[in-house]
Amino acid sequence: MMVATAAAQVAGSEDRPLTDGYRRIDDIQYAQVEGRSLLLIHGDQDPQVPINQSHELHAKYKELKLSVHFEVVHGGAHGGDVFFDPQRNELVREFFTKHLIGPQQTK
Repeated sequence: MMVATAAAQVAGSEDRPLTDGYRRIDDIQYAQVEGRSLLLIHGDQDPQVPINQSHELHAKYKELKLSVHFEVVHGGAHGGDVFFDPQRNELVREFFTKHLIGPQQTK
């Protein structure tokens, strides 16, 4: 089987065939865990992690009826100041408050 993902790059190269002992290293396998919310923020110009991986993960969470929010950073690559603008900082704060901290602890 051939896999052209960032995970395959970690394992060797994009065009390296997977062996029986090698398990694909991607986040979709973790979508099976119920009760976990996910916030995806991904640049559409990311040269290291293809944005289609986030689209696939988002779709899998939706399919499993899990809580997920997908924010595309148009023109964003792999990190940088564009990911830390006031709008996205507020998005992360709200996500943490709702899913990690809880509103009762922020008062």
